[in-house]
Amino acid sequence: MKEQIVIQKIKENKLGEVYKTLYKAFPPIKSWIVKNSGTKQDAEDVFQETLLVLCINCKKENFILTANIATYLTAIAKNIWYSNLRKRGKSGHVETDEIDKYDIDFQIVEEKFTLAEQAFNLLGDKCKSLLEKFYVLKMSFEKISKDLDFSTAQIAKNQKYRCLQKAKDLYSQMIKEGGLSC
Repeated sequence: MKEQIVIQKIKENKLGEVYKTLYKAFPPIKSWIVKNSGTKQDAEDVFQETLLVLCINCKKENFILTANIATYLTAIAKNIWYSNLRKRGKSGHVETDEIDKYDIDFQIVEEKFTLAEQAFNLLGDKCKSLLEKFYVLKMSFEKISKDLDFSTAQIAKNQKYRCLQKAKDLYSQMIKEGGLSC
């Protein structure tokens, strides 16, 4: 599917029509993360965050995709994973071997993606704004703290963690209520 069609479908909240296209990027991202000090669960978490960033970006009026979707998602995922590794204190050895292929149950994937978007939408405006400023606009915590009236950058950083954790908790709760397995 052409990238601009995918972007338009995301803007129109018609994610079910593009989930196969988006999830084609997951197996190589998963393989790369596992080869770089991660686990399957790490890869799933990073991919969730990656899709969140994509959705936020797509809904911005001035968003223009200059690469294909898989390349864009991979770049976002790698940045998120490198950030996670820095927090853990690991260097992260990068593997460039050929990526393994995995079978994916696209119905479950679509349901999970929809639930992740719903979880994000349940967050308050301040949380959504904070996550967008950090993940999409790549703003520093100093700038975020000024924009969102936090007293310090550390408080903004702590709030980002809480917002992301709340989104993950909402997502997990929706998964349990829906009978899906993560």
